[in-house]
Amino acid sequence: MKTRILPFILLSFLFANNSTKAQYVSLPDTNFRNVLMGLYPTCFNAAKQMDTTCGDFVNVSSLKCRSKNISNIEGVKYFKNLTELACDSNNLTAIPQLPTIINIVSFSHNNIDSLSDSLFLLPNLYNIDVSYNNIKKLPQVTIPSYNVNLNCSHNQISEIPPILSSSYIMSFDCSYNNISGDITLPINASSIYCSHNNIKSINDGLSSTTFLDKFLIKILHQLIVPILIYLV
Repeated sequence: MKTRILPFILLSFLFANNSTKAQYVSLPDTNFRNVLMGLYPTCFNAAKQMDTTCGDFVNVSSLKCRSKNISNIEGVKYFKNLTELACDSNNLTAIPQLPTIINIVSFSHNNIDSLSDSLFLLPNLYNIDVSYNNIKKLPQVTIPSYNVNLNCSHNQISEIPPILSSSYIMSFDCSYNNISGDITLPINASSIYCSHNNIKSINDGLSSTTFLDKFLIKILHQLIVPILIYLV
């Protein structure tokens, strides 16, 4: 009887040992890893690999790593309960997969040149700051969240996707870009800023929305359609 139990115990031990090893991942960016190691030292092994199930950061709700010379935050998806992420003033060129629960992201003053559809489709995300980057276009999707604040100012965006107009964006800042021609703005927004562009005209659907409480738009370069509308 004992000889039958022993192999079973041995196999169980080997399986558990392999499962433990599978919990560790290597982070590609040294500076991001060093930030996390400084905050959560017990979540890393001797090889500086991160334990994806470590309780010290699995339950973290806010992570701020501004001005740390980080180029890649791959691995942040393992922060399952993260609701706020601030990675301003780094060297990021892309935004990787984020936790689905996240509410607030700030990536201003980086070198990001494109945004994935998956970012805008995160179901709980309502505050997006990607200002001061090299973004050339916005995703062609409708943002599912309500009362979204989107700041994409100081980029190289040339157009606003018409589908974005149907999103429930509360505040929209697309100033200091390369937007030109005729544009369609988010019809549900209460504040819109699109100064310092080359906009020729704006669709007139804005004044018909009952959601529009105080609408202020400035086009300083052209001075074509500066309007201020107050609706009760």
